Amino acid sequence: MLVLYMLSQVYKPKEYDWAPTLQSNDKDPYGTFILYQQIKELFPSTSIQSHRIPVYNLLHNNYEYNTAYVFIEPEFNPGEPDTKELLEYAEAGNTVFISCDAIEGPLADSLGFRVTDEADFFSGDSSVLNLVNPKLKMAQGIGFKKATITGYFDSLRAVDSIVVLGVKNDSLPNFIKLQYGQGAFLLHTAPISFTNAFMLTKNHHDYVSKVLSYLPADIETLHWDEYYKQGREGPSTPLRFFLTQEYLKWALWIA
Repeated sequence: MLVLYMLSQVYKPKEYDWAPTLQSNDKDPYGTFILYQQIKELFPSTSIQSHRIPVYNLLHNNYEYNTAYVFIEPEFNPGEPDTKELLEYAEAGNTVFISCDAIEGPLADSLGFRVTDEADFFSGDSSVLNLVNPKLKMAQGIGFKKATITGYFDSLRAVDSIVVLGVKNDSLPNFIKLQYGQGAFLLHTAPISFTNAFMLTKNHHDYVSKVLSYLPADIETLHWDEYYKQGREGPSTPLRFFLTQEYLKWALWIA
């Protein structure tokens, strides 16, 4: 019976985790493993760097030009220090791409926008997404399962510096470009569209590549954030400093 039980566990169908982690190393439906592996093809001459440190730690006193910082997050609410660094980073001539259901806090206040989260449980799909530019607009919009794509921008303060790039249900802006200094913020409210499940559905990958085509093609470096999804790299225990130092780690084990 023990052998039969072990065999049944080995050969049973894989159970998928449907939690929307959006993590680059997650191969489950709502991870972004496929996108992260393929993004090099979209930017072949660009250095792709993944980070698990706060924005402040990476950008403070680190002067860059013609680079991009990509955030694809379940939620994104940076504090004052991170917000200040992101604003200075964009102002200096870089691009910040943020895709998140709820972008709140000091960053939303500084840029003057508000995201409304509204689910439609009665239509076949929660939303139909498309792009505005006639050259990029798809013949049929991209829809997804109920209550998975719900956000859109319902309040935009600096309308003169904002361009609507994409819409939800033909009229509600869900993808905008906000010019800031010499650079720009690209703000998107459907992070689920970058996940493995979405990428493998019909021609949805075309929508993803067209959205990312708004990043400058000649950027030298693309910073990919994992900190806001996974936290700092390394052990998360209170003893993490000991575990990162070889001699202290051995002293701990011996003790």
